[in-house]
Amino acid sequence: MNEASKKTQGNEANTLLGTGWISINDQMPTSGKDVLVYIPMYQKIIVAHYWEGIWEDTIPKMTNPFWKVTHWMELPSPPTCA
Repeated sequence: MNEASKKTQGNEANTLLGTGWISINDQMPTSGKDVLVYIPMYQKIIVAHYWEGIWEDTIPKMTNPFWKVTHWMELPSPPTCA
């Protein structure tokens, strides 16, 4: 990865601060609990869970060892049905 890409990813991660996102350097989610995660390499936010040191997609067998998750946050509450 070149220096420009690293700087861009660092800036993206910094913009997540103060928005409910938690850095993995500060805290990890409860093992097995579904959360939103940010993967700067792909500029993606997905639902995943952390299990025994590995981030896994919520779709079985979709673990990607190349994911470099930097931040996570709790899932929002579902909408209320009227």
